[in-house]
Amino acid sequence: MTKQLNFITLIILMILSACANRKAMQSSIERDGSSFEKAIIITETSSRPGIAAEYSWIRKNHPGYAPQGQSLVHKDKRSFDIIKTANAKGEEKLFYFDITNFFGKF
Repeated sequence: MTKQLNFITLIILMILSACANRKAMQSSIERDGSSFEKAIIITETSSRPGIAAEYSWIRKNHPGYAPQGQSLVHKDKRSFDIIKTANAKGEEKLFYFDITNFFGKF
C-alpha cells in the first residue's frame, strides 16, 4: 500500500511539474507585446525604472524601432502603456506593456 501511495504521489508531482514548466514556457513565448493579452509585464515598482524598462525592451527586442507616441489605457483593473514605434522605413508597430506594478508610484 505504501509503495502504491508513493508511486501515485510521484506521478502527481511529475504531472504538476510538467504543467508548471509548460505554463512558464508559454508565458515567455506569448508575451510579445502585440496585444493586451500578450502585454509585456513590467515588474519595476516605480515610474522612472518602469518607463526605462519599457524603452529598453523595445531597443533590445526590436532594434531600429523608435518610440513615436504613447497612450495610457486602463483595462480590467490593470494599467497599460501602448507605445507606437516606427523604423527608418516608416514601418510602424504597437507594443503593449502592463505597467500596473509601477503606475502612479514615484
